Amino acid sequence: MLWLASVVVAGTGAVLRVQAELAIHWWEWGDRLLAVGAMIWLAGWLRPSAAWRRWVAGLALALAVFLGGLLLAEAAFRLANFDFDRKRAAREKLAPFYRRPCVRTGEVFWRREGPLEWRGRPMTQTAKALGLVLPEPLDEPERTVRYDAEGFRNEPPLKDWEVAVAGDSFVELGHLPCEELWTTLLARRLGCRVRNLGVSNTGQLSHLHYLRAYGLAPSTRRVAVVFYEGNDWTDLRAEWEVWERFRETGRRPVSRLKPQDSLLRALGRWLWQGAEAPRPPRALVPDAFLLVGGQRLPVSLEPCPPAWDELPPATREALGFFLREYGAWVRAHGLEGWLLYAPVKNRVWAGSLEPAGGPRRSEVDCGGAGSAAELVELAEAAGLRFLDLTPALREAWRREGARLYNRLWDTHWTAEGCRVVADAVAATWGGGGGSGAAWRRRQ
Repeated sequence: MLWLASVVVAGTGAVLRVQAELAIHWWEWGDRLLAVGAMIWLAGWLRPSAAWRRWVAGLALALAVFLGGLLLAEAAFRLANFDFDRKRAAREKLAPFYRRPCVRTGEVFWRREGPLEWRGRPMTQTAKALGLVLPEPLDEPERTVRYDAEGFRNEPPLKDWEVAVAGDSFVELGHLPCEELWTTLLARRLGCRVRNLGVSNTGQLSHLHYLRAYGLAPSTRRVAVVFYEGNDWTDLRAEWEVWERFRETGRRPVSRLKPQDSLLRALGRWLWQGAEAPRPPRALVPDAFLLVGGQRLPVSLEPCPPAWDELPPATREALGFFLREYGAWVRAHGLEGWLLYAPVKNRVWAGSLEPAGGPRRSEVDCGGAGSAAELVELAEAAGLRFLDLTPALREAWRREGARLYNRLWDTHWTAEGCRVVADAVAATWGGGGGSGAAWRRRQ
C-alpha cells in the first residue's frame, strides 16, 4: 500500500514539474511531492511499530486518494475540453466577422465554422464586448449574417458558379447582410453566380488555398483575389513564414483558440494571482477628422501602408511566391485570374483629413497610388489581370461625398462602398477589359 501511495504522490509531483503550463504555478509543490513520495517509499522498507505503520499508511493513503482524485479531475476537464478562461463565451459575444477563423483547412490554413447564423449589431456589439467606448453611436441597424456549410458568405449556398472571389475582410464584410455585399451586387450586374470566399484575419496564401479547395465548379471561368493594402503585407509575410516552417519541419500551426482546459492551472492562477479584475472601458480616440460639407467628423484610420521600396525583402519574396503559384494554378485550369487592389480609406479621403492632435498630416493622409504600379507589373508577369479600385472610390468620394467606409473603429466598406466597388468591377469585367485596360483607366 505504501509503495502504491508513493508512486501516486511522486507521480503527481513529476507531472507538476514536467508540464510547463502547470510548473508556472506549482513547481515548488512538485518538488515537495517528489520528496514526500520518496519518504513514503522508504517508509515501506522500514520496520517500525504496528501503530506507526498504520498511521503512516493512513496518511499516505489519504494523500494518494486526494492527489489521485485531483489528477482524475484534471484528466476529465481536459477530455471534456472545458474552458476555464471562458474564451468561447467571450468569442461568442463577437460577431463572426471579428473572430479569428478556427477550422483547419489544408496544411496550415484556417476558415470559419459553418453553417452559421448570427443576429445583432455586429460593429456596436463587438466594440462593446472589447470594452471600447466610441465617441458617438454607430449608425447600424440590427442585421442577420449567415455563412454556408464551409464558413463562407453565400446565401443561399451555391452548387455551381461562374466566378469565385477570395480575400480577407474586404470580401467577407461580415457587418453587412448578404444582399449588400459587393460580390452579391456584382452577380446581379453581370447576370451570373459569384461565390464569396472571404475570411477576415487571413492573407494571400490562405486566399489561394480557398480558390484551390472551394473555388472551382463546373461553370467557373473567372477567379479573383482582393489585395487590401492596409494589413495584407503583414498577413502575407506571416503566412509565408508559417508555410516555410511547415515545408521545413512538417509542423502544423496550433489553433490560437485552444481553451485553457487545465484544472490545476486554473487553481494555481486563482491561488497565487487572485481573481483577474475586469478591464475598465477604454475610450476610442479618433485619429483624424474628415472634412466634408462644412463638418469635422471624427474618423479611425490605419497607418499609411509602406511604400514599395520600404517593404522587407522577405515580404517581396512572399508576394512573388503567391503570384507565381496563383498564375500557375489559373493557367492549369484554363481560368481568367484577377488581382483586385483595395486601398485604405486614408488614400481615398486624401486631401480631406485633418490630424487629431498627435499624428502629422503625412501620417494620416495617404496620397498617390500606393504599390499599385509595382503590383500590376508583377501580376502581368504571372499571367494575371489587375484592377486598382482606388480611382473608382476616389471619384465616388469627390462626386457624391458618399459614405464609402465606416468612419469609426471599423475600416471596411459600407453598403455604399460596396455599390461603387461592384460597379467598378462589373464595368471592367463586363467590357472584357484586361489588366492593361484597367491600369490605363487608373491613370
